[in-house]
Amino acid sequence: MTDREPPRISRIGILVSLLLLAALVVFTLLHVGEARRFARLAERAEPLWLLAAVVFQVGTYFCAGAIWGRVATAAGHHLPNAHLARLAVEKLSVDQFLPAGGLSGNLVVINAMRRMGLPAAVATEALLIDILSHYAAFAGVAAVSVFILWLHHGVTPVVLTLLAAFALVIAGVPLAIAWLLRHRDWEPGARLARVRLLGRVLAALENVSVRRVWNRGLLGAATGLQVAIVTLDAATLWAMLHALGMPVHPLTTFVAVAIASIAGTISFLPGGIGSFEAGCTATLALLGVPVEAALTGTLMLRGLTLWLPLLPGLLLARGDLSTPNSSASGGTKS
Repeated sequence: MTDREPPRISRIGILVSLLLLAALVVFTLLHVGEARRFARLAERAEPLWLLAAVVFQVGTYFCAGAIWGRVATAAGHHLPNAHLARLAVEKLSVDQFLPAGGLSGNLVVINAMRRMGLPAAVATEALLIDILSHYAAFAGVAAVSVFILWLHHGVTPVVLTLLAAFALVIAGVPLAIAWLLRHRDWEPGARLARVRLLGRVLAALENVSVRRVWNRGLLGAATGLQVAIVTLDAATLWAMLHALGMPVHPLTTFVAVAIASIAGTISFLPGGIGSFEAGCTATLALLGVPVEAALTGTLMLRGLTLWLPLLPGLLLARGDLSTPNSSASGGTKS
């Protein structure tokens, strides 16, 4: 794959995701038997609360961009915050279409950062710290969520199964990164060598600063920003439910978003479509939110966080993939 080749869309993954989502909606409407109430909830949404949800969601993009920006600054470079927030939208959009654990969106971001003048090694460091801090943050978020569910007697076998599978991911991804950084001279066998993505990853790691990747200050700050992203996503759902006339405690939406994100991560479906909605709706219902309101709020949340930025994000990402890397735009050396 060349730098100019646009990523392929996983059509089977998208189909499975849409079928799961459709099954969730149909099952819920048939089970509740209140399709009209479902529609009325969305129609009566209060604009001011919807505006608050948009503000919260925009904040997630700036937090994501700030993680990369801190790493660039530590390496003596500067990237504008607005450009990094835009890159966060690009990464989100590409990750929805290509369920590769975030690698597809990361490749887009590396190309974009190089175009803005950041060395490939530093761009790779930024994304490694992004990945490590993401799983560190979710380890803590998952622990808090389980404790809250336990207080509400809501730790079901399904939740425990999700957490067990997620624990393997939390442990496996950082260990894999640590191994690759310690064995950068490793040469894969003939069969693995044909995997283009693996070859690009190994090439990107050649000049990475291991000391910067494992810098406690950078990892700590990045983990805090990752927790802020989860909190802002939860605040977005909280605002959506208030817009529907369903006030809930902020911790309720925090737990719902955390469990839904875990379900989406381990499903390996594009954007966690279907699994995220099912996890969020079920958790909200478990914590006392009426099912029809839980589903409506969840679908409105996904409309704002997934579908609305999808097209512009993909268009921006396509532009970055087709633009030759240069140092002519955006980045400055301190």
